[in-house]
Amino acid sequence: MQEKNNTEIPNNPNFLKAFLKKGGIRLRLTIIFSTLVLGMIAVLSTTIITIQGNSLKSKSFEVCEAIEIGLNASTRESIATDSLIILRDVLKNIRQAEISGLVRVDVFSIPRTLKKTTNNSQTSMYRIVASSQENRENLEPSSTTLEYIAKSKENDKLMRYESINEENNPVFIFVKPVHLSVAGVKKWIGTIYIEYLESEITQASKRAIWISSLISLIVLIVAILVIYRVGANITAPVLQIAEASRQVGEGDFSVQLNVKTNDELEELSKDFNLMVKGLNEKIKMEKFVSKSTVDMISGSSLKEDIGLGGKNEEIAFLFCKNIFIALSEV
Repeated sequence: MQEKNNTEIPNNPNFLKAFLKKGGIRLRLTIIFSTLVLGMIAVLSTTIITIQGNSLKSKSFEVCEAIEIGLNASTRESIATDSLIILRDVLKNIRQAEISGLVRVDVFSIPRTLKKTTNNSQTSMYRIVASSQENRENLEPSSTTLEYIAKSKENDKLMRYESINEENNPVFIFVKPVHLSVAGVKKWIGTIYIEYLESEITQASKRAIWISSLISLIVLIVAILVIYRVGANITAPVLQIAEASRQVGEGDFSVQLNVKTNDELEELSKDFNLMVKGLNEKIKMEKFVSKSTVDMISGSSLKEDIGLGGKNEEIAFLFCKNIFIALSEV
């Protein structure tokens, strides 16, 4: 038979209480204020990171909107005149600008060579007529891109989507239709398609989180050291008073506190000193009265015989506090 090893970890529900008691007021102050500081840091960091993330996202969207606005006129003119040289030069300049986070800018339309074809449906004739990336002309759009193009044709405004691009990267997609007015009627002639990496925004947010965490850690360590030091200044007089109380309880009435904190603790120490002084005087007085009474009774019993039933006598005592104690010590 195999013997089971039932090694149990002792369950001590009072461990935390004992730990806090051992650490005293200083530990409790440190825990309380450190928690408050950590909470404030967390709230501020979260707020700042959120604001920064929204700001980065807004700036990225503004960049894509600016690209769309700059391309719209060139796209309309190039497709209308069937001369894509200007449009391709504009997209080439965008590629050479190396805009951070920008994946590509494509312009979709129906090439003139396919417009004469009657065997194909309209959506199957969409092609990339110009792109900021090389070797993308005449490529067919994916099914997802076709959906975006179809949705954009119904709305004459810049549409934004979140998706996964051809390289399996999360991207923001901006789609804007290009229309040409013919006899007062708007006619769709193309679509501007922009991809912008989400990671460009998330990486910046991650960097901000890392920097914020590092700063928060440094601030927290400094705060704990400062709080621990302040706690020591608060608890030291309390510990002195506690130790003095213990000594008085053991019969040492020569204890005197010298607390200089200019606050309630200093007043408490002064009151403690007065209390100890008063106790000392009372004990000395009790000793003197007891000795005098015993001597008087002893003296009287030696001089006279006391009969049965005892004897009543009137005795008067006069006490003057300071003089009495001074004389009693002579």
